[in-house]
Amino acid sequence: MIGDSEYLELLQGLEEHHAIFYQLWEMGRPVFTEEVETAAVTFDLNNQHLAFKFNPDFWESLDDYSRLFVISHEALHVLLNHGSRSASPRNDADRRDLNIAMDVTVNTQLVSAFGFRRECLDERIAQLGCFKDTVFGHDHDVRFNHFEHIYRQLGGVDTEECELWCFDDHTGLDDIPEELLEEVSERAGRRMSDEEVEEINEALDDSTAGDFTPMATRVMKPRNVEVNTKWAQIIEDWVRRNKPVDEFKERWDRTPRRLQSVQGGLSVPWEKPVEDFDMPRVTFFVDTSGSCRKYARRFMDCVDSIPHHLFDVDLYCFDTQPYRIDLDERKLTGFGGTSFHPLEYELKKQARQGSEYPQGVFILTDGWGNPVEPAYPERWHWFLTENGTDKYIHRDSKQYRLAEFEGGG
Repeated sequence: MIGDSEYLELLQGLEEHHAIFYQLWEMGRPVFTEEVETAAVTFDLNNQHLAFKFNPDFWESLDDYSRLFVISHEALHVLLNHGSRSASPRNDADRRDLNIAMDVTVNTQLVSAFGFRRECLDERIAQLGCFKDTVFGHDHDVRFNHFEHIYRQLGGVDTEECELWCFDDHTGLDDIPEELLEEVSERAGRRMSDEEVEEINEALDDSTAGDFTPMATRVMKPRNVEVNTKWAQIIEDWVRRNKPVDEFKERWDRTPRRLQSVQGGLSVPWEKPVEDFDMPRVTFFVDTSGSCRKYARRFMDCVDSIPHHLFDVDLYCFDTQPYRIDLDERKLTGFGGTSFHPLEYELKKQARQGSEYPQGVFILTDGWGNPVEPAYPERWHWFLTENGTDKYIHRDSKQYRLAEFEGGG
């Protein structure tokens, strides 16, 4: 159904919208079959590749531009791991809502983030496809594009009465093993430049996608970030509570020459070691939920601004569970929902295994998640982004503005 010249033209057209579509299409195989009414994407377990399936009549009915849109639509379902989203519908109505939410997410992002022009699409897709206005009406106030938000908003819409067209079949998505999706996405990432990988994440961030995507497993290479002395103030509080006064004065009141110009009465840690002084063990949790994906670089720059000679640091990222970060590899994973109580569970699990509860727990986040009851709430320090919320922060914990700890200070 696709000759060599047409295949190359499709590759070139896909790359104009983003290299990730080019890569996933090239790594997959087009399959023309009457087993699907329109289009679908599945995983061929025998041959270990994505299968982009098209009904021959549907394919022939589309113009070249709409074919690019449909291919990219299927690829974005894979990238956003929509199989896990649709795996457990409660009933037929819920499956319809799940399908609509997935298509609104994908179609909206293809237009807003990847340069597809809706007015140039096949009329059926443009007018009856699942977009915000076709689902919620032209006067809708649905601000976000991510799946969970769209799905929740559908509770107020009678989708049975809407003349909507989910122009592809989603049933094969939940048959794709998640670990294989990650492998496919990592392979695609290796075939793209660092700039292209960063670009795909930024494009999704700009459209406030908020969905988990294996492509969002990101390597945050360290940059030259100036140490921020505000971290010393937090340690100073801990030292005051836990060390004898004489030792505190010896370690903190002597200012190195390079910092003698610092004004404002800041006590700066002296770099000469103090006998029997144990560095405080602190655990950093970097929020890598979907809503915080766009802050990943800022969070890691903030971590890099820590005076590491003062801390014994354990570093994690988290969404609905914590993931330890290898300080050499610096891979960030997660990018799903947000939950804070697994952080406390992780700390208690370590305590049961013989580790002491850390003297400081630092959480870099926008604050949106769920309640948590720490065993030692006074040791928890929350660093909030702009427009973050303190709704779930324990009253005995401390909170700061993240911007104050970015870079030198």
